[in-house]
Amino acid sequence: APMTSSRSGPVALVALLLGLAFAAFYAGTSRGVFIFGDDILMYQVTEAIWERGEVSVTSEATRKDVANARRGVDGRRYAKYGLGPSLVALPFYGASHRLFDRLELSQTADRVGNLRAGSTIFGTSLANAATGGATVAVTFLVAVELGFPLLVALLTASCLGAGTLLAHYSSTFLSEPLSALCLAVVLLGLLKAKGKGSVRGECAGRWWLAISGLAAGLAVATKVAHVVVVLPFLFWAAALGWQRFRQRGLVVHALYWSFFFSIWIGAIAGYNWSRFASVFETGYGREAGNFTTPLAVGLSGLLASPAKGILWYCPVLVLAMLGWPAFWRRDRACALAIVAASVLWLLLISRYYQWFGGGAWGPRFLVPLLPLWI
Repeated sequence: APMTSSRSGPVALVALLLGLAFAAFYAGTSRGVFIFGDDILMYQVTEAIWERGEVSVTSEATRKDVANARRGVDGRRYAKYGLGPSLVALPFYGASHRLFDRLELSQTADRVGNLRAGSTIFGTSLANAATGGATVAVTFLVAVELGFPLLVALLTASCLGAGTLLAHYSSTFLSEPLSALCLAVVLLGLLKAKGKGSVRGECAGRWWLAISGLAAGLAVATKVAHVVVVLPFLFWAAALGWQRFRQRGLVVHALYWSFFFSIWIGAIAGYNWSRFASVFETGYGREAGNFTTPLAVGLSGLLASPAKGILWYCPVLVLAMLGWPAFWRRDRACALAIVAASVLWLLLISRYYQWFGGGAWGPRFLVPLLPLWI
């Protein structure tokens, strides 16, 4: 049964403590060094917003370097990555001077002058530690909302936090932990809205739909390709709205989800237009359509290959597979949404020319789905 009000207090406290514990663990293992290229440019966007009120980056690396930025219509350089992580990291960047400058962490830069280590680098990268901890906490709340006992929900969330790739990526400044958090919140919001069946709960249900829609939009703002992942959840929200419309003559609740989702879509369009004079140009150019890998190669590589197979890096998912039949019986709508999102994402990424996620450890493109799979 959905979580009752008598349990909400202890459950919220457990979620808070769980999230803080894992955030502290991820902060303790944080590298505080940028090496991937994505992290360098996303950090420079955060720095540009905080220091100069703009989004252009300072990297002058060429196409042969991982920190290569793209020239916009105004001649300045811009990152091709989503704006979401850079926005979320703003308070961490702002706090890093006060918290870590006194530690006098040594600064290092690459051959073109991009800062790769230092106090602001370390402080900004802690955004992922907090995001990873929040993902574990939200996953715990999802399990409780699905009706699992508290101990089972606690162990499930802990498996995500300590037994999957989330632990590794929460110590970096890549976008995957934020994507995982967004998808977990999307799921939690829809489950909460579904559970608000009384007339009294209609207002709360609408707010949860709004939160779910905002999280879905932020997922797309983090990586635009995630639009295929959130699409099934839009249909789920529409189904919830249709059920309520038929039963009580209420306004279709999917409008709440869609409206708040569209806020982020509008922001993404404006961000793209300001840089490249096109709402559809993210900076990836032709690379965005480079789906040249045979489906069988990418799919088998992501799921089972020794180098990038998700089951080798997250063997705890075998338990999730064993529990799938019971989960299907518990909540079929939720299960269908997760299956649809997973299939669409796997089909898309398996065909991408860099299905393996570059030089990162493990299949990083699958990290956002881990809260759903666990």
